[in-house]
Amino acid sequence: MCDLARDMNPAIRVVEKTDFLDDLGDRVIREIIERGKE
Repeated sequence: MCDLARDMNPAIRVVEKTDFLDDLGDRVIREIIERGKE
């Protein structure tokens, strides 16, 4: 069980980073759209 958890940790970290980057990208795109409207 310990080995499995250790093996899965990097994958979980990658998924968290991907979610974070997606969120950041969405925010940047929204910011650009808002500025484009002005």
